[in-house]
Amino acid sequence: MIGTVEREALVDRLRRTGAIPNLEFVVRHRDGGSRDVVVSLVSCDLGGDACVLGIFQDVTHRNQAEEALRTRERQLLLAQQIARMGSWEWDIRTGVVSWSDELCRILGVDPRTVHPSYEGFVDLVHPDDRRHVRETIDRAASDGQPFLFDFRACRPDGAVRILHCRGEVICDAAGRPVRMFGTDQDVTELRLADEQLRLSQQKLRNLTAYQLEVREEERARIAREIHDVLGQTLTALKLDVSSLREMVARREPSADGRLQEIAGLLDTAIKDVRRLASELRPVVLDQLGLPAAVEWLAGDFQRRTGIDCRVRSSLPDTTLPADVSTGLFRILQEALTNVARHSGANRVEVTLQQASRIVYLEVTDNGKGLPEAAHAGQGSLGILGMRERALLLGGFIELKGETGKGTKLTAWVPLK
Repeated sequence: MIGTVEREALVDRLRRTGAIPNLEFVVRHRDGGSRDVVVSLVSCDLGGDACVLGIFQDVTHRNQAEEALRTRERQLLLAQQIARMGSWEWDIRTGVVSWSDELCRILGVDPRTVHPSYEGFVDLVHPDDRRHVRETIDRAASDGQPFLFDFRACRPDGAVRILHCRGEVICDAAGRPVRMFGTDQDVTELRLADEQLRLSQQKLRNLTAYQLEVREEERARIAREIHDVLGQTLTALKLDVSSLREMVARREPSADGRLQEIAGLLDTAIKDVRRLASELRPVVLDQLGLPAAVEWLAGDFQRRTGIDCRVRSSLPDTTLPADVSTGLFRILQEALTNVARHSGANRVEVTLQQASRIVYLEVTDNGKGLPEAAHAGQGSLGILGMRERALLLGGFIELKGETGKGTKLTAWVPLK
């Protein structure tokens, strides 16, 4: 197994020390494979004869297991670095704490010099988060329940990182917590991105709310102009035509028929003006409130589509905020439009009620129901628009329906 020079050095060492433990060799097995062996040599006297006792131990499997363990450790270290996640362990009975190298890096401390401890960890927690962190961990050390939370860590270099902590507790046979272990993941960039996304979404909602407000104001202005100016002009023209008919009827009989046709056209124009003004901004919504506007809209819907539309309203005699009334009215408009276009229903029920400080609007039809995608509003700008209107008011929309069993839309809006 060894050369001549190495053999002479071993013999000399054995004479001097009397024993040589744990010599490692790789030997060739008769099956053609190699084996890792550890040899211990002892010089002894057997019946007056000097001899050497050798003990051979096959450590092939042990070395393979140790190498596999080292590989796993390297893989774990690499995985922790990629995920920016460190691990920790705390022996509750002895107080001994261990941190992985990656956790030390996240916390900004040197793993070669740091002495991990529970109090040392708490000292690295942001002062505003320490109470919550300590209470959470102490509670887990008492009741043995797993936990997770976010907290801010203040590194020695002054940087502040946001960490997501997950912990598990091991209990003894009596159910007493004896050990705690877990992970801390650096989620700073993720949380900052979430916050930026939230702010962007809020800005978008504010812009949408402003656009809706401006659009409603513009609709109201145009409706007033159509009703007050154009409507009055057409009415005056109708009166003038009626007067003119009386004046020319005796002199030119054919003129009366022509003037009658003009009067009919003016009647149609006046009706169209009133309809357009109502569609832009129903006067009844501003003058009589949401319940009356819902009754008017349901009646108009039934008249235009032939679909039976019934209204049940139990709102108290209070004036709703203008934005709530407008928002729910527009949601109902879109819901009825969807019923007419897609449901194939012949009956719709509209319910308007208030419970505590919540106003509910329900629209139920007996049509063909909604596909799964429609429940989430996928592919439907109308449904997305209704959800956004409700969200701007602090509420939300829920859609329920089964194929062949109709659809139910419910809007919840809080009164601020």
